[in-house]
Formats: sequence, C-alpha cells, structure tokens
Amino acid sequence: MSRVSFFTVSLLYLIVTLYVAMTTPISPHEAYTLYYKDNIDHFLMQQFMPYIEGFFAFRVPFYFLGGVNILIYYALSKFYFKEQSDRYLSTVIFMLLPGIITSMILVNISVLVITLVLIFLLGYKHNWWWLQVISLIVLLFVHDSAIIFFISLAFYAYLSKEHRLFYFSLLLMFMSLFIGTLEIGGRPRGHFIEIFGLYVALFSPLVFVYFCYTLYRIHHEKKHDIIWYISTIGLLFSLFLSIRQRVAITEFAPYILIGTVFILRAYNESLKVRLKIYQKKYKRIFFMVMVTLVLGSITILFHKVLFSLFEDKSRHFAYTVYKPYWLAKKLKLQKSECYDTKFVKMRAQLRYYSIKECQSVQK
Repeated sequence: MSRVSFFTVSLLYLIVTLYVAMTTPISPHEAYTLYYKDNIDHFLMQQFMPYIEGFFAFRVPFYFLGGVNILIYYALSKFYFKEQSDRYLSTVIFMLLPGIITSMILVNISVLVITLVLIFLLGYKHNWWWLQVISLIVLLFVHDSAIIFFISLAFYAYLSKEHRLFYFSLLLMFMSLFIGTLEIGGRPRGHFIEIFGLYVALFSPLVFVYFCYTLYRIHHEKKHDIIWYISTIGLLFSLFLSIRQRVAITEFAPYILIGTVFILRAYNESLKVRLKIYQKKYKRIFFMVMVTLVLGSITILFHKVLFSLFEDKSRHFAYTVYKPYWLAKKLKLQKSECYDTKFVKMRAQLRYYSIKECQSVQK
C-alpha cells in the first residue's frame, strides 16, 4: 500500500466514523452507563456533555482514544514489518476490524483497554520500563478483567526468562484478584457458540478463521511473541469459560484484537517460501479475507441504510439503538411526555430523550 493510499483511506475512515459517532442514537449500553453506572465509562461520558450537544458529546473521549489506538498500532507495526507498505496495510486491516470501529464510535471500555495494552507494548518494544509500569497499573484499576492480561504476561515473562516483568505481573495478578470482578463459575450451558459468533462479528468471518490459523501457525513454528501470548491466552481462556457461563466480550476482545498484527505477517511469510506460480492460491485466499473484512466494516459504517432492506425493522442488528429514538420522536409529536417499559436500558434511552416513566409523572 502506498503512502497516498494509506492517508486517503485514513482520512475517509476518520470522516465516516466521525459522522457515524455523531448521528447514531444512544445505545442501550450507553444509556444504562450514563444513568445507572458509576465507573470509568460514566466518568468519561460526562466530560464533554456540558460543552457539546448531540450524541457525539458523550462519545468524544472514546473517539479520541480510537484515533490514538490507530497511531500507536502504526508505531508498533514498525517492529513487525520492514517494508513501509506493509505497515500501512497492517494498520488499515486493524482500522477496518468491526470490533475496532465499534469501540471507536460507541461508548465502550474496550477502547481504553486497547490504548493501555498498546502503550504497554510500545514501552516493552522500546524497553521503556517506566511506561510499562504506568500502563499496567492504570489497567489494573480500569479493567475488571485485567487479570487475563497479567496471566498472559506472567506466562511470557517466565518462559522468556524476563524476571522483572514476571514478578511484577505476578504482583498485579494477585492484586487484581482482590480488585477485579471477573466471575468464574456456573454450569455447562452451551455459550460456546455464542462467544464464537461474537468473535466472528468482531473480526468478520474469514478474518477470524485466518486469525486463528495464524495463531496456530506461530505456535507450530515456535515463533512465540509477547502479543501472541496475550491474544492466544485471552482467546483460549474466553472460549474455555464460555462452556460454563456467558462471557462478556468486552472482557477479552481488547487483548485478542491486537493480535491482528500477525495476519499480514503470516501471509507475507507464506508467499516468500513459495514460487510465484504457487502464490496465486494464497493471494486469492487473502483477497477473499480482505473482502469479508471490508464488507463487515461497510455493514457497520452504513448500517442506517440497511434498514431499508428490512420490512421488519426489528431484524436489523441496530434496532435496539433506533427503536427508542423513533419512539421518542413519535411521542413528542403526540405531545406525550411519558412512556412505561419493563426494560431498564430502554427506559434509560427514553430518559435521554426527555421521556419519563408515566408512573413517576403521575406521582
């Protein structure tokens, strides 16, 4: 990928994601966080609301962090690719992941966790111990499931004989047992397919399959890297837990998504060891993988247009986001200021649009 192409794609990406962040109504998770939560997401959401109007007001910090993640990922890609064109292409692949796009345009703790993980990795690659310490300590207090990350680091540090990182990771791991709220338990209920489907949505179908293949290939070739340990242990741990309990995707996705740096590297290595006559097959496979990635990105960025394809709007994946918005507009046209619903998150969404509960109004 050329420099001009990269900056053109990046500019269009920032414009489109900014538009989506500004025009997408408040989601159930965002509304619930805004009115019923007292966490870091809630704190960040409120920082710009007194100064900016509209949906983008509570998304500003998250959009900014999403942009920072792209910059840090590009800086990190220099340690994995010699060619500048490969760094550009790898960064574009990272940008287009549905999970990265979603974390950038909607309020989600994942975007902050990704920032901290990338900062740690950048500090690790540059051997800046102070930056590693700061990012890990902040992550300890920001993410309830940071213990997964610390376990991954402890495994890597022990096997690579990095004693300082190993002991510090162990310390943070034990601290997170008291601070974090990751629950492990339950009975086998078959949530494995559910979590697998969520990962497919976060990566897009063929990208996730190729991603799993690259992790296996790295293990088979024994080219283990710190990012490989973080992504692989996070993925396996989440799949293992899903056998017995429902797993929140935000608990693991930030640690897994960063492993996409291996996708392009594995593809390049496959081409280098084969003659040109045998490279066509791999180029076609990679092209198909990229097509599904682009289609997944387009589906999210232009999701509003897709409503016209559904007679039954409730079948659209973003229906729960738009239903309260449309309902609030309808109620206001009818000059009605209240509406009762048993769903707490929908109640919070309507509250954002100044629609109260009828029971509270009567009181």
